Amino acid sequence: MVKKQTTCIRKLGGSRAGEMRFGRFLRNPAVTTKEMLVSAGHATGARVAGRRVLVIQDTTELNFSAHKESKRGFGTVGNGVDIGLFLHPQVVVDAITGGLIGLAGASIHTRTEGATTARRKRSLEDKESRRWLDGAETASAVLADALEITVVADRESDIYEEFVRRPPNVHLLTRAA
Repeated sequence: MVKKQTTCIRKLGGSRAGEMRFGRFLRNPAVTTKEMLVSAGHATGARVAGRRVLVIQDTTELNFSAHKESKRGFGTVGNGVDIGLFLHPQVVVDAITGGLIGLAGASIHTRTEGATTARRKRSLEDKESRRWLDGAETASAVLADALEITVVADRESDIYEEFVRRPPNVHLLTRAA
């Protein structure tokens, strides 16, 4: 999947029968994105007790413009024209060894309509940049048993509110804008 930057559900399932099982699983109303992320977070949280961890968060754009005829419910991506969504994961690694521990959480954003108010007049709760503080809050809750939590982010997260409102058990390492 990393090498080709794409995947096929049939290959994930291993066979046509596996593909059908995987598809049924994903279409099951009891299987939600939120529940999958909560499960991943619980598993990661169980592995961090007593460890110093880095929580690396960044946003990636998933552009589906080549598949626009088959996609429904997507918004526009960075260029404001193509369809897609934004994925903002919080990946947890061991601060000492650099080994991957798991996923603390993630959020998915779609831009179905443009901003209605100038950005300086909107509260943090009404901005996409809220995802940076949400990531720190998720890390704080999910990784509470860690010895030390340091959230690492790029300069897009260099916002005043994140530093003021960060959870007390979380350190921030942010590339300054």
